Amino acid sequence: MKSTLPAKLNNLLPSQSPVQSYFQRHFLNHPHHQSGTPARLRTGLFLCVTVTTALTACQQAPVMSTDQRLQLGLGVAQSARLKDAEKVLTTVLQEYQQTQNTAGIAKASFGLAELYKSKRYQDQLTPPSTTEHYQQAATLYVQSAQAYQSLNRPALQASALVGAANAYLLSDQVAPACTTFAQAQDLAELPAVKADQEAYNTLTRSMRFFSDLAVVCALAQPL
Repeated sequence: MKSTLPAKLNNLLPSQSPVQSYFQRHFLNHPHHQSGTPARLRTGLFLCVTVTTALTACQQAPVMSTDQRLQLGLGVAQSARLKDAEKVLTTVLQEYQQTQNTAGIAKASFGLAELYKSKRYQDQLTPPSTTEHYQQAATLYVQSAQAYQSLNRPALQASALVGAANAYLLSDQVAPACTTFAQAQDLAELPAVKADQEAYNTLTRSMRFFSDLAVVCALAQPL
């Protein structure tokens, strides 16, 4: 698919190709050019450089696949350019949805949810936008969990549900937070989840990190 990267991200691409540098060093900066090169020769050199620039433009800005732009978006999300990351991840998610790429939907939804729930992103917002983005994060986590369920990856499904439960809690929605966290706990006990060792380890760390969910949900139980 054609890249729809924000204009700012194009700065990551090289500004000048080796061919352009060669023409600049050997022709445009040549003594003859600076001391009266005939107009016809100057025109020819200009056209040559112009054509070369056009031909090398594609080399400077190759079309990135959706999977490549997903990785780019996830990487940019770790920097200070959070709005750029949001644009890339949102566009990538839409492309995965258009092509019904379940694995892509699972990953992009999870990545965008993590961005919306992150403290760095939330610090840029003011109420009620903070709560709205926690709710959006919860929705995206659930979407990711559903996609992982379709892919028969229960450990990753459970991790997405833990994220959703935490996002619900941060938006003061205790009931859906506890229901979703209970679903993740049930999945964590399945043999298939424990067999997916790497994903299970990630899930275990996540559940320990959000252990306050268990406490809140226990207190929310009727006496």
